[in-house]
Amino acid sequence: MTFDDDPVIIPVPLEKRIAEYPVEPPQFHDRSIPFPKVSDAAYKTVIPKILHRSWKTANIPPAMQQWTKSCSDLHPDWQVNAHRDEMNRELVRVYYPWFLPVYDSFELNVMRADAARVFYMHKFGGVYMDLDFECLRPLDSLLNEATALLGYLSDDWQYEHNIPNAWMASKPNHKFWEFTARLMQFNPHDPELNQSHAEYMTGPVMLYHAYYKWAFRHENSPDLDYRVTVLNSDLIYPFDWHSRSTWYSYCWARSKAYDPELCKKKMDVMGKRSYVVTYWSHSWEKLEKNPKPFIVRG
Repeated sequence: MTFDDDPVIIPVPLEKRIAEYPVEPPQFHDRSIPFPKVSDAAYKTVIPKILHRSWKTANIPPAMQQWTKSCSDLHPDWQVNAHRDEMNRELVRVYYPWFLPVYDSFELNVMRADAARVFYMHKFGGVYMDLDFECLRPLDSLLNEATALLGYLSDDWQYEHNIPNAWMASKPNHKFWEFTARLMQFNPHDPELNQSHAEYMTGPVMLYHAYYKWAFRHENSPDLDYRVTVLNSDLIYPFDWHSRSTWYSYCWARSKAYDPELCKKKMDVMGKRSYVVTYWSHSWEKLEKNPKPFIVRG
């Protein structure tokens, strides 16, 4: 698959997004928390060339390996940080000890995995993506576009899953991640949240509300450490799982009709100029061991 050039990054106008945001954001108590300062003097781009991947153990399921290889092949000069559960806890223990009681108290392990992603972004910077992402083009051209990047799933602005935490990019020390960490710290004490729902505690719904609460206060800040850009869905999430399109079964990794090449053709990832695509495997353990292969052409 060959792309002639890179798309122009044009975020959706904030006025439109905020106009559809369903809840007026509360004023958070902005107390001081000791976030570690890390040097970014050595980075030649705003966002460093670090690719973060995470799995429970060092043994990545076979179904994930072909997807991860597509990204490694397109980013040969990038540093790859392969995180495991015990490494995630150590990251929190050493650098964010104030969060460790919350981290250990989470009801589900997926909540801890979600939370760790926020700290990858703050401590190291770089790009985090789930293991079920296929890379379609090098991400390098995004690295100087903004100091923090997220992606929209669709143009359904009121859908609370509309800013997934499956793909995130940032420079280290970005203030948005400090705010997001404080929100995750607060959520276990929110009586209106179901403590068993990872999506609301630490996942995409949490990130959706964190972004809009942040944008109300800092979107026009002259300090780039406060600016967050959310990319058009075509660039990061061309497969919108919640729309249930006619080609949904070709694109969902757990479907019997899953066919990644047909999926990409139906989605027109070349026309959309997509950088990546995720097949939303969700329950990774249930994926077949030898899914249909896909072809990556540089």
